[in-house]
Amino acid sequence: MSEELIYQNLKAGPFPQVSDEVTVASGQTLVAGSVLGLSASGITTHGKAYLNDIAETVSGVSNPYGVLLEDVDASAGDVDNVPVALSGEFDKNKLVFASGTTFNHVRDAMRALGMYGKDTVQTDGQYTE
Repeated sequence: MSEELIYQNLKAGPFPQVSDEVTVASGQTLVAGSVLGLSASGITTHGKAYLNDIAETVSGVSNPYGVLLEDVDASAGDVDNVPVALSGEFDKNKLVFASGTTFNHVRDAMRALGMYGKDTVQTDGQYTE
């Protein structure tokens, strides 16, 4: 499956998508659609991305930051320049969270950032609810 196909299956509507790059913290293997939070950072450092977790096993990651746009294997070390969507409409059934966290837990926080989850069916490039 190509990255473009993975990306298209995540997208759920025409809301503008803004993207950025993050550093995914070591010890994780994540799939496209993972909702990420950033660890707490210092004044001169940017936090590292972890799978969003309301239990906040890592400080700061209970707040969603973005949606991972491609699979990433950081099991052996941090991975830099990983693309994430900071806004957009996503198929909420394809979003991935840490165990114990669901879309309903973070829906309002995601909306505040311009990230929307929808139930969708895609046919011939058209999105329907």
